[in-house]
Parts: sequence; C-alpha cells; structure tokens
Amino acid sequence: LTVGFTNFLIEKWNSEERRKLVLQELKAHAELNNLKAQINPHFFFNTLNTIYALTYKDVEKSQDSILKLSKMMRYAMNEENKDLVSLKDELVFVQHYLDLMSYRLSSNVSLDFTILGVPSDVKIAPMILLTFIENCFKHGIRSTEDCSIRIFTYLKDGVFVLETENHWFENRRKMNGIGIINTIKRLDILYQDRYSLQQNIREGKYHVLLKINLK
Repeated sequence: LTVGFTNFLIEKWNSEERRKLVLQELKAHAELNNLKAQINPHFFFNTLNTIYALTYKDVEKSQDSILKLSKMMRYAMNEENKDLVSLKDELVFVQHYLDLMSYRLSSNVSLDFTILGVPSDVKIAPMILLTFIENCFKHGIRSTEDCSIRIFTYLKDGVFVLETENHWFENRRKMNGIGIINTIKRLDILYQDRYSLQQNIREGKYHVLLKINLK
C-alpha cells in the first residue's frame, strides 16, 4: 500500500470510529431520557397515593405533604434535564421524600436516616438515589411486626456511599423491579466502571451498598 492510500484508510477508520462514538452517545442520551421518563412518574404516583391516604386521617399533615411534594416537583422539573446536580440538593430532595413517607408509618416501624457532611460543590446525577430508598418502604414494612429502615449516606475521598437496610419478607415481590432495573441502567450509562452496587440478604434484612466515584 502507498503511504497516501494508507493515510486515507487511517483517516476513514478514524472518521468511522468518531461516527460510532457519536451514535453511541446519542443512543445513550436517548435511552437515559427514556429511563428518566419511566422513573419519575412512578415515584410521583406513589407519593400522591400517600397524600391521598393522609387526607382521611390528618388534614394538617396532608397540607404539609402537598407543600413538600410541590418542592420536590419543582426540583424534579428544574434539575432532571441536567446532567449533574448538587449532591446537597439531591439529599434535600431525599429528605423531603423521607419526611413525606414518615407520615404514613405506623408505630411499629422505625426510620433512621443519617447524612454525614457533604461539600456544596460535589455533583451527582439527578434522582439516581430515590429508587433504592423507595424500595425500603415498598418491601421492608409489615403491619404485624416491628420493622426498621436504616438509610446512611456519606462522602469519602470523592466516593459517595449510600447504604440501606430493611427487613426482608420472603413472600414479598422481588426487590429488583422495574425501578431498580432502570436505575442500574442509568448508572451503567452515566458512571460505567465508576460505581459498584451490592444487594444481599443477611440475617433477615435486605442490604444495599451503592458507591459512586464522583471525582
């Protein structure tokens, strides 16, 4: 092969590689938007059910819940189209959700949520944590016995860690429903090899350990 023809082939190959990368990026972006569209309505539908139940029991709490939900919806509408948001804001969003869910918990359920100090300049993908936390309530509560939910978050050396623990009831639906599957797909697209996820059952409790390298 002549040098000129070889250079032509190299340039064409590079062009094809660039085209593939662009197509992959566009596909990932489209898939990500689709996954977001599936996750957010699912979350708000469940939240509205919570508020609906409260209107029959405690009007004041239902009004407070509507206010919290409006803040959450404003956050979701403003932030969901961004690639990254403040981790601090994301955790405030989670706190609003937990406040809302605590209204429906009966006295046999204890909730422990701990956030260690988070710098204001750290960024994370929006609404990437909520599904794991939702699952604690969906699958870890039973009215006939004492239950506990523990949620713990911290940031160390640029790695954000979310740990959740809730009771495991074998007759409940599997934990890896559509919400978790979609969230894992988002993590795969956004963080690839920069995250790890462990889910297991130990001593009658379901444990989740999510680590995301945010550096």
